[in-house]
Amino acid sequence: LDMSQTFSLKVPLLRKIFPDARFVVQSRNPYAVCVRASQDFRYEWVRELEATEETRRLKLQLVSEHWRNTFACATEDLEKDDHALFVRYEDLTANPEEELRRIAESVDLTYNPDMIPREHHRLPLGAKERHKWYPLRADTNQKYLDRLNPSMASVIEENVGDIAEPLGYRPPTDLGKG
Repeated sequence: LDMSQTFSLKVPLLRKIFPDARFVVQSRNPYAVCVRASQDFRYEWVRELEATEETRRLKLQLVSEHWRNTFACATEDLEKDDHALFVRYEDLTANPEEELRRIAESVDLTYNPDMIPREHHRLPLGAKERHKWYPLRADTNQKYLDRLNPSMASVIEENVGDIAEPLGYRPPTDLGKG
């Protein structure tokens, strides 16, 4: 199990190394993810690019292309794979027991209720922010979707639409002013 996008680009190699591997690919709403990634101000170079509407649009274009390329590779490489499962982040946070049962079954594990983060659990190794662990929050995309305007949605849809729609993602109809 790996949450980086790197391995989604290496499915054929992983299949050769681990011929019996089971793949679980988790997607997250590209309209929220791309807005978040394009407006990430943690790095100075990102802040410097915020100077004009043109550079903001370019950043959104780049992160949309990244989302598309990542999921295009994974879906293409795994489309006929009986041992691949696609899981939407939104479904996992909204219905964790149901989705974790589905994931466990697909990888031949026995579901255990402790697979869902609980108040009494310790933070996983490497985790630093308890609020991101427990309680599960199904509304984490909303603050990014609230920033999405029609122009931004158009850029994202142009880049990800053909990959995102089969995964159940469409541009929101109630767009904010961004």
